[in-house]
Amino acid sequence: LDLGQGNWAVYAHLQSGSIRVKPGARVRRGDVIAHLGNSASYSPHLHFHVVDGPDPFSSEGVPFVFDEFSHEGKVYRDELPPGGWTIRFAEKPGERRR
Repeated sequence: LDLGQGNWAVYAHLQSGSIRVKPGARVRRGDVIAHLGNSASYSPHLHFHVVDGPDPFSSEGVPFVFDEFSHEGKVYRDELPPGGWTIRFAEKPGERRR
C-alpha cells in the first residue's frame, strides 16, 4: 500500500482471494483491505511493516509508530511495539478495545 513520501505498507499472510482493493484505489483509515489468513501458521495473523520502496523483498524497513495499541491489557499510544509482542487494535476507528 503506497503511503506516500516513498513509504509503502506491507501486509503479509492475508487470506487468499480476500483482497477488497484494486491497484490505484484510495484507502482510508478503517477501510477493510483484506481478511487475515493463516499461511505459515495454524492461526490467522498479520505481519505488517513499512518499507522504503514498492518491492518488500528489495526495500529497507523504516520506523513506524502506531497511534494506539494494547498489549496484555495496557494501552500504548504513539509508540513502536517491541519485537515479539502480539498486539491488539480497536475493531473500528475510535473504538476502545478492553
